Amino acid sequence: MPARAGLRAKFAREIDPDGTLDPAEVERGVEQLLRAHMMRMSLKAKATRRQSREPVAAAEAGGPDAA
Repeated sequence: MPARAGLRAKFAREIDPDGTLDPAEVERGVEQLLRAHMMRMSLKAKATRRQSREPVAAAEAGGPDAA
């Protein structure tokens, strides 16, 4: 996927801006950064889904936001 390749290239530049590290070491760092990035995105999506459900749950329970 082009987007994933671009993200990997960005991470590789962050890890080794001078191009002096061993390629295997750069790849390990890229994998770690990619995993961390995906985890942050997953947690953010989960929080967004939770927030979008809260008004519905309050309305169903007859909470103060219920109309």
